[in-house]
Amino acid sequence: MSEMVELTKAGLAKIKLFSKSKYYTYHGIATYTVDLGKLTNNCILLDEENQTVILKIPHAAMEIDIPLEEMEIGDTQKGLLAFGELSMNDDESKKLYSEAKKRMEEKLDADNIQEKADRMAKLSVWEIYQPMVAGVANGYALDVQFID
Repeated sequence: MSEMVELTKAGLAKIKLFSKSKYYTYHGIATYTVDLGKLTNNCILLDEENQTVILKIPHAAMEIDIPLEEMEIGDTQKGLLAFGELSMNDDESKKLYSEAKKRMEEKLDADNIQEKADRMAKLSVWEIYQPMVAGVANGYALDVQFID
């Protein structure tokens, strides 16, 4: 995913004629993982009546990787009386990065990606462990649920 953020500096006496701005485009990759290392004995339940093994897993956790070397920097837009290039300091860089990441997270939330990631996590875990359950306990099925 990509997100564009703007850096603006007002210039002399905060008059628009002296202002400068520049757009920065950040490209990120959202990865969802399920940490099966968090499973404990309490996460595995046996329902003998329904011949089901219940495996409770954590929800998929999201991480967004935004490689700074892939950031695109636009041209400086200048007011009529502004001159020179626009550069950003470390604090501005951190602020823009945080804003881009926040917007990416909001897009993912709006698109219900977490719900899709959880659904895929359940399916993936089921595909891994169902053959083991069937091999150990003939006639038993696996039901993957989330820890709440």
